[in-house]
Amino acid sequence: MVTLALPPAIITAHERKLRAQAAERARVRDAKGDDALVIPYHPTVRRKDTPSTPPAAPSPAPKPRIGKTAPTTPLPLIDRVGLSDLTTWASFQDAHAHADAEREDYLHLGRRNSVKLDGQTYAELNPRVAFALPANNMVARTRYARVMGEHLERVAQTLPPGTPVFFVSLINREHTLSRRSRARFDTRRVVGWTHAELQGFNYVGMVEAAYFSNLRTLAGPNRRYLSWHTHMLLWGPTEAELAGRIEGINRRFITVVPGRTAAHYRRLELEEVFGQGLYMTKGQINEYRAWPKRIEVANPDTGEVLKLPTRNYTVKKRPLRPGDAVHLCRAFAGRTINDLAFAARDGRAVLDEINREALAEFHRWEARQPYKLAEERRRAARRSKRAGGRPR
Repeated sequence: MVTLALPPAIITAHERKLRAQAAERARVRDAKGDDALVIPYHPTVRRKDTPSTPPAAPSPAPKPRIGKTAPTTPLPLIDRVGLSDLTTWASFQDAHAHADAEREDYLHLGRRNSVKLDGQTYAELNPRVAFALPANNMVARTRYARVMGEHLERVAQTLPPGTPVFFVSLINREHTLSRRSRARFDTRRVVGWTHAELQGFNYVGMVEAAYFSNLRTLAGPNRRYLSWHTHMLLWGPTEAELAGRIEGINRRFITVVPGRTAAHYRRLELEEVFGQGLYMTKGQINEYRAWPKRIEVANPDTGEVLKLPTRNYTVKKRPLRPGDAVHLCRAFAGRTINDLAFAARDGRAVLDEINREALAEFHRWEARQPYKLAEERRRAARRSKRAGGRPR
């Protein structure tokens, strides 16, 4: 194991803690051998410390070729256990903790040609700064999501009997950027579009970026895109009113994936509200893959059956790879979770309460900072001077 000797002045307390954790994992691995490793299976990625030869067995199964060459079998397009359902508190917390651990291992265990982060973005991942609600911080995501879910559940419980509550999603092809793009997406674009299309409704929503890793529907050689979109918990209108609005949106807008609607909704039961509040606040833990559906067509001359692609696409998700997760940190760098939240009409008061509770620890921390204390002293001096007294 190679240890890089860096000047102590540039090593933060968080870096020292992470290096100590990595050293402890290496010590346990060396002491217990390969049996102590718990490495999630992935057909195309193998950790450096994975045994190169399989253990002896009476009739070993053939192993796929692993390396820089892609395997002959396709990647699994199903979610790993614990990541498929994000509408319960236990699964939501476990999924984000797992994604955070994989991202941390990728950044600190070292890989050749791995993705690097600048110091400011890297500092946003520190659990100790979760109280400031950085959008890249998984601990902050789980805390904010719980506050969001609890407040929305209370709102649904206080609505008049029979008032429907809906989960709505809006996505627009115009809000798609390449992962390589240096332009920073302005989330006010997608929020403004959402407000315009759902004008007159009450809702609380979140901005999210869906990561597509194999899109071939856009011009250019790049296949990796971020599609910025919104999720909302909406209440007030009847289902017929909302359905008419959604139908109009789908007539006028398209998505980045052919055959997929730009807007859709689902009516929620009271017990589903908390879970959907969690879901729309989730962090960057999944990626999406799209490919055209195929139909079988028989050649009338030869009788040969061909599978031809259609214009409709299938979309499925799988856990986000650590390297791609680090790439997405750049897209969310400098953003806070409360800045990604938005609301309209009656939802604004609800969002204010959510942010007030979620940012309470941050406001307590900020009040203790020297610049804040100096500002308070200046204000006190001005008040005292206006009152005719002597400043303290």
